[in-house]
Amino acid sequence: MFFRNQKINTNINYRKDNTTEIVHSNIPKQPQPQKSRYYMHPGGTITDPLIKDILKGPHTLIAGTTGSGKSTLLDNIIYNILTCCDINNNLILIDPKLIALNKYKKLPQVLKYADNVQDTINVLNYAIDNMMYRYSIIKDMGLKEYNGSSIYIIIDELADLMTSSQAKEIQNKLQKLLQLSRAAKIHIIACTQSPSRIVIPSTLVLNFTNRVALRCLSPIESRQIINIKGAENLPQYGQCLYMNSTGIKHYNVNMVSDAAIEKAVDNWLYNLEIVK
Repeated sequence: MFFRNQKINTNINYRKDNTTEIVHSNIPKQPQPQKSRYYMHPGGTITDPLIKDILKGPHTLIAGTTGSGKSTLLDNIIYNILTCCDINNNLILIDPKLIALNKYKKLPQVLKYADNVQDTINVLNYAIDNMMYRYSIIKDMGLKEYNGSSIYIIIDELADLMTSSQAKEIQNKLQKLLQLSRAAKIHIIACTQSPSRIVIPSTLVLNFTNRVALRCLSPIESRQIINIKGAENLPQYGQCLYMNSTGIKHYNVNMVSDAAIEKAVDNWLYNLEIVK
């Protein structure tokens, strides 16, 4: 295990051809998913423009009233990670409601799964350790950002964590990840049905540079997510207003069928058994 504040020993080997090799003597190898010999077209093209922008962005907050399509959007995001992205991309799943993300927890891409407050704290510590490990590589190799695969931290429901008995500790760890993890290619995608600043502090919300507003109950909730009213007039589900660094756009929220998701999950689990 890599511990916070652990000193990294770095040696530089000089070769006869005047090139150098940087060797880290006490950094453990970063965990990677088990490789499958048969998989569902990872590396393909993501055709959904909303999903494509979310996955390449730093951090995304998704908010909307009950039944507005938050779980549908999360499923679409995870489905694209499983079927269209780099095979080595990883997931960290935080699922306090025990429902939305449970079906994914045995996938080889999942580094950690948490379904209670204490496990969430442990998982966030794990993510911070990974972030610092990646920054040690960035520094030693003279890079601008980490050149390996991405880790996506997916949270459903953020408000449950922010109203728990250990909310302040969770907030501080999330804040650190939101502020520092971009160059380390660690991305947070969080859902909530309670965007109120009383529930989710402004210091957290402001660090989500990308935000998805699904149907909201009021103009106030719309402003709390994307700084303008309008999401209260969206249909009950199927559409959103999406804010990123370039502005706000209207998108359709496409649905991936339960059958397609089940097929993708079963495919990875089946092939994980093959290579054991």
